[in-house]
Amino acid sequence: MFRLLALHVRAGRGLLDWSRRDLAREASKISAVSEETIKAWERSAGPINGTADRIDAVVRTFEAHGVELLNDDAPGVRLRLPKDAKSEGEGRTS
Repeated sequence: MFRLLALHVRAGRGLLDWSRRDLAREASKISAVSEETIKAWERSAGPINGTADRIDAVVRTFEAHGVELLNDDAPGVRLRLPKDAKSEGEGRTS
């Protein structure tokens, strides 16, 4: 299971310009996650202490919307461009 951190949740929401309610609604399509759960997770220090189902729902939700969660020596997030957006920019020069 992915080691989800509070910074992943905050930064992932920020990249998508989502509220806690938005994230809870989308993640709940996979497994029930409340806005209060997201709020509590974002206030925590270290790895998120939650059920595997809820953590997996949030991770899968971010991944489905192009947010890549990084956990190596520099935990963070980055936004992947959709494949069609990448191909549109190929061969262009600024």
